[in-house]
Amino acid sequence: MKKCIAAILVPCLLLQFTGCYSMQEIQKDEFLVRAGNECLQIETINGKSILFQKDNYILRCDSIIGKGITVSYYDWIPETEFEGSIAISEVKSFSMYDFSILNTTGGVLLIGYIGTALVFGILTGFQN
Repeated sequence: MKKCIAAILVPCLLLQFTGCYSMQEIQKDEFLVRAGNECLQIETINGKSILFQKDNYILRCDSIIGKGITVSYYDWIPETEFEGSIAISEVKSFSMYDFSILNTTGGVLLIGYIGTALVFGILTGFQN
């Protein structure tokens, strides 16, 4: 009985690790429509990457004004707080959370397959 419960719970818990949403790069026009409603990550032309949480930034007079954190891709560079404004002309790329049907479908199918194999293996005792 314990094996059966474990065999069902493991795939269910693995599904919690799949995400339907991920940061996707968007065009400037799309950003102008969605500004302020979602988390935003920008990369400036000088290489700085800044993450703004939802409702912590506004778009005013072709500038992004708000409070966020600088994000580094390297562990040895600490994240620092950012507060101020950045002209849109200085932004190289915009990223916001978008629904990804490919990530969702692929994740669910892969975990479903692994889960089914695991359940079958546990219930049969991994015998040949």
